[in-house]
Amino acid sequence: MSENGRRSFFYGMGALYLIYLAYKLYTEQTATGGMEPGLMIAAMLFFVVAGATLLFFAIKLAKKDKDEEKKNNTDESETD
Repeated sequence: MSENGRRSFFYGMGALYLIYLAYKLYTEQTATGGMEPGLMIAAMLFFVVAGATLLFFAIKLAKKDKDEEKKNNTDESETD
C-alpha cells in the first residue's frame, strides 16, 4: 500500500469516527436538559459535515491512488 493509500485509509477511519460521534450525540440527546440540546445539535451537525467531507476526500484520494497505480502498472507492462 502506498503512502496515499495509507493516508486515505486513516482519513476514512477518522471520518467514520466523526460520524459515529454524531450518532452517539443524537442517541444521547434525550437525556439532556437546559441549553445542552442546542449545543449537542450544533456539535452533531459539525461532526456530520466534517465526517462526510473527510470521507469524500478519502474516497477521492483512494481513487486517485488506484488510478495512478493502474497507470504505473500499464506503463511497466508496455516497456517490457
